[in-house]
Amino acid sequence: MSPTVTLNWKTLTFFAFALIGTLAGALLGTLAVGLSRAADHEPAGSAQVRVLAEQREDGRIAVAVQQQRVDGSWGRIYAPTRRLIPADLEPGRRLASSPIDLNVDDGAELLRHERQQAWANHAQFVAGRLNAAGGGTVICLNLDPHREGLERYCNHLEAAYDGAVTRVSGTDPDAVERDLRAAVSSADSLVGIAVTNFAGGVVGNRVVTDLGERIPLTIHGSLLPRLLPNREADYCFLTHGSPGFFWGFVNSGASVAALHNGIGLRNYQIANAEEHSAAIRECVANGATALTTTLGDPEGVREALTEAQAAGVRVVSFNSGANAAPDLGSAVHIAVDEQAIGEKAGDAFNRHEVSGDVLCVIHESGNIGLNERCEGLEAVYEGGSVEVFPAYEAESRAGAVQLLAQRLGEGGVGAVFTLSSDAAFGATQAIRQAQSDAQLATVGFSGSVYEQALRGEIMFVIWDMPILQAYLSVASMLLADQLQIRPAEWFGSPQLLIEPRLYEPADVVQLLGQLIDTSR
Repeated sequence: MSPTVTLNWKTLTFFAFALIGTLAGALLGTLAVGLSRAADHEPAGSAQVRVLAEQREDGRIAVAVQQQRVDGSWGRIYAPTRRLIPADLEPGRRLASSPIDLNVDDGAELLRHERQQAWANHAQFVAGRLNAAGGGTVICLNLDPHREGLERYCNHLEAAYDGAVTRVSGTDPDAVERDLRAAVSSADSLVGIAVTNFAGGVVGNRVVTDLGERIPLTIHGSLLPRLLPNREADYCFLTHGSPGFFWGFVNSGASVAALHNGIGLRNYQIANAEEHSAAIRECVANGATALTTTLGDPEGVREALTEAQAAGVRVVSFNSGANAAPDLGSAVHIAVDEQAIGEKAGDAFNRHEVSGDVLCVIHESGNIGLNERCEGLEAVYEGGSVEVFPAYEAESRAGAVQLLAQRLGEGGVGAVFTLSSDAAFGATQAIRQAQSDAQLATVGFSGSVYEQALRGEIMFVIWDMPILQAYLSVASMLLADQLQIRPAEWFGSPQLLIEPRLYEPADVVQLLGQLIDTSR
């Protein structure tokens, strides 16, 4: 018995059914899946099956399992290698088949079925209205027919409409527009244009407007159709800098976004612009359709991003480089407002009546976002000067602590402002070594920052929203790629800047509880 052969199932005796039931219990127990998803669309991750049995001419009984599709029909047959029940099996003896693996629905089949049903329903609705209007020629416009199932909309429309349906389809917008203009000009009694998606709707609307025709234009779809999970897609997520607590938050946000949307995501953490450009080119060479990247050194990755976009790769950016992003062709840039971070810090130092210079500690070389934080601080701080302290020039973290301690020992410093939670711990060590009275404030949250706040060693903390930045950048990449929209228009700006939040020491203790809503 083979899974690919249609079997002729015969009626079995009561004894055979009882035996098969016993065997099936053992068999299904080995599958370790819930058998509860059927035509009523139970949650993904379960599968509805039925046991099949065939009595052979020699008296033996062969068993198999058949899986039900989302639409209620019965599909694939799974035949275990060890599947035959002897004809002379003594009563009471229990047998077990060899284990089999079911192709348990991961949600894609259900989404595909729901989408196809939506296409059919909308096409039938449009056909009904056109039939009631008296008929005539309808153009079914499909820009990018390679997207799964879009041609089916035209199939449903053609089946339900009493008049003629002319199809215009293609992948190139300019060619589709030319074909549509020709179809409109040559159509007899044109009563409407039915469009399969919003990309086609843009072309259709332009043609109708230019021709000055009063032709109804019906666009199928919603602004946010449910995306089919696509773990085969090659999306890239690129970040600059060295691993640390902040980037741990970032990567977790990206991973959750990828999981929620059912896509495969390749992560790169790059130390410098040269490696960053090489990683972008690797993504393109491996067939990436979209990427999202930080822009710590915008000019350093300009050429690579230009090449990626020329190859048809959709580009979204996040974190550093918000001001440079539009010029680099990013569809949208997701970031915390770097300038506002510095300004909030300056306001807080003023409020606490700090006097003396503030050391703005930069831990990465060439990161434009960190410089913007120091610039924001300098624009607001009133108690003295703002001195940029390049901690990255030290050969090691211990060396950076030593250099900072030396500077503090020289005097005149009222506060130290570190731009990452990792740097805050080293700054505390430097303040102790120098026996300085300088206050400490930082950007970012970590376990050590939490402990420092409990000990009263930190004046305030600014939360830079790493998880939100990463999650929204992955979501924006999907919007740009799979829905073919311009995220900047949806968000109202090519730069979506998140307002940073400042926490006083007492608030830092409550930060974790404020980040997570446990009320439901």
